Amino acid sequence: RKILLCVGGADSAPAFREVLKDDIRASFVRTLVEAARDHGYDGLDLDMEPMEPRDAVVYATFVRELRAALNGWNRSALLTAAAGELPETFAGLQGQFDQINLMTYALSGAWEGWVTWHNSALRNGGLKFPGTSRELPSVDAKVREWLAAGIAPGKLGLGVAFYGYVWSGASGPRQPIQGVTTADVSYANLMRTYFE
Repeated sequence: RKILLCVGGADSAPAFREVLKDDIRASFVRTLVEAARDHGYDGLDLDMEPMEPRDAVVYATFVRELRAALNGWNRSALLTAAAGELPETFAGLQGQFDQINLMTYALSGAWEGWVTWHNSALRNGGLKFPGTSRELPSVDAKVREWLAAGIAPGKLGLGVAFYGYVWSGASGPRQPIQGVTTADVSYANLMRTYFE
């Protein structure tokens, strides 16, 4: 088994932006490689969330510098990423990563302009947002989007959720979002309460 040190997570983008600045980035790269080495990890997993188009250039510089530093320590050290946005950026960086794991969860929510939908639908059945030509999100649609950006299929992994949503104020998918709320439900509670 390979064990990676995960760097980041939900809402980590502001902290990443601080440490990826030109005057700090080299120290950050060195600290990450030393942490992986000193604690016996097999590599690093990057999880900058949420990434925005403004992050693309500095993130690419960081990834290239980190890959070079990891190679300087151990050429078999792994570098992976959890990714949900910017497929074109990751397409240009795929040679730096051993694997790019698509975050195929939290694909919907009680958000302005949305409708009720599944947290992590495998397929959308061709369904679209009402009155639009925009597809409802699905794992399949996300994979197609990333492949269309030029990422090799062998580089992609799927990150799946071990939690779900309970929607209140609606009785099914594709309903108006007004007055609707969601609550996260753990995998244990899903199996105990909702699995049939």
